[in-house]
Amino acid sequence: MIKVISLEAQRTLFGTLATVMLAINVYLAVSLARIERTVVLVPTIDKEMTISTVSVSEDYLLYRAEQIMQLLFNIRHENFAYNVEQILKQVSSKSRPDFSKQLEQFTEDIKSKRYFYVFNKDGFEINPQKLEVTFSGYLEVYVNNKKIEENYKRYRLVFDNRFGLVKLVGWEEVIDAKP
Repeated sequence: MIKVISLEAQRTLFGTLATVMLAINVYLAVSLARIERTVVLVPTIDKEMTISTVSVSEDYLLYRAEQIMQLLFNIRHENFAYNVEQILKQVSSKSRPDFSKQLEQFTEDIKSKRYFYVFNKDGFEINPQKLEVTFSGYLEVYVNNKKIEENYKRYRLVFDNRFGLVKLVGWEEVIDAKP
């Protein structure tokens, strides 16, 4: 025997289901809006960048080193706190105290005398086994948009790979730099 549901009961059931679905959709929309997310835009997609627990591709290592060099040599009096914070986020926890001191010495003239630096790289070397990238180029020093000095420099960045998490361990000027 087939029971027929009245038209009024069908309307009530449909209305109740529509109301419940609307409430669920509103709840999901609010929940999704609260989720914090980070979007990373990769500058190029023509290279494969791989990271495993034991190795890192040269392209990824170079990309990370260039990112840090950009932050280091784009520190101005106006963006000092932000850039220093971004650099320290990329430093391994065991190297952080020493790196903070080194960064403070490097930025002393930026804070007090309002210097700023521009590093024009002309070459780089990658050592994927040691997780090192060395940049060479000309470091220009400016005060009030006037260049006061230009020297050829080499800087080495050293990374650490802890289970696929690549962090900066050290940054140093290579003393034997010659043009």
